[in-house]
Amino acid sequence: MTTPAQSVPNFIAGYGPQQADMETLWANAAAFFQQRVVFRASQTTTATTLPSTGVVTQILYDNIIEDPHAGWNAGTKYWVCPAGCQGWYQVTTTLYVTGSGGPAQEIVCTYVQTPNGTGNPVNGIPLVLTVIPASPSGGEATTYVYLNAGDSVGGAGAVFNSSLNLTTDLTAGQNSTIEVIWITG
Repeated sequence: MTTPAQSVPNFIAGYGPQQADMETLWANAAAFFQQRVVFRASQTTTATTLPSTGVVTQILYDNIIEDPHAGWNAGTKYWVCPAGCQGWYQVTTTLYVTGSGGPAQEIVCTYVQTPNGTGNPVNGIPLVLTVIPASPSGGEATTYVYLNAGDSVGGAGAVFNSSLNLTTDLTAGQNSTIEVIWITG
């Protein structure tokens, strides 16, 4: 993703900037601070078991930290894009696991899921592959998805090259998390 080159404002001689021009310049310059977190959650109570078979398993977040648009669906454990909020979102997930004891090359994969088949390319694609050196271990992934009203997004994980099932870590500071930030409509 590339960002557009910054330009110097050009005002024709004798025609000073209008109030609307200044507001636009300020808004563009402060766009970074205008990006809003629309959802943030972590897993603190019940761990998710990631089977050694490599099956992609949904992370069951249980601690809602921030949800100003009431998009969290406690039944499905996914955040649902509210009406009027469609657009591009940055979704970041972290996945920490406890234990190991399997092969030295166990791999944890972090995923972002859009389960209702919106056509987003991140479904089923491992975003981060992390070799587990010791417990606790994990990974973090960030991707961009376009969500329409009613589309949902969540986090998932998988373990490969393991002889053991692994569980997500519930230790404070090592919890699995998800953060959804609205980028643009």
